[in-house]
Amino acid sequence: MGFRHEESLIRELEFLRKASTRFLTQRYGLPRYIVEYRLNKAQLLFNLLRDYARWLRSSDECPQLSPRNEEGSTG
Repeated sequence: MGFRHEESLIRELEFLRKASTRFLTQRYGLPRYIVEYRLNKAQLLFNLLRDYARWLRSSDECPQLSPRNEEGSTG
């Protein structure tokens, strides 16, 4: 992804964040700190999913999850 494209996305996300904050505070009467807290939480979840998807794509193969040994370890 090019640097200019990233800058454009950042500007667009900031605009959406401000518009969402304005809409939720005016339309639903929510306090600004609650709206910002929820938007931050949503942004964190989005970032985690995005980074995990990038990690999966960048690895040579998807991580293999082995089933848990029900008998315990044989040590």
